[in-house]
Amino acid sequence: MKNSLNITSEIGKLQTVLVKRPGSELENITPEYLESLLFDDIPYLKMMQKEHDFFVKTMQDSNIEVLYLEKLAAE
Repeated sequence: MKNSLNITSEIGKLQTVLVKRPGSELENITPEYLESLLFDDIPYLKMMQKEHDFFVKTMQDSNIEVLYLEKLAAE
């Protein structure tokens, strides 16, 4: 099997990561769920997306392959 899962090190250099960009699902978070989801406050979507995009760019700049869940699901 060509794309089988193969982990040989827990401390080796990260080569590929699967991400999902924060989306409208965050707008459904209500105050009663904050603690169980480990949030201090209702998240601000635009800021979370900005931070996510910066993090992804940082990984890509370090030659880490970034795969988006949404794109893989569409394929």
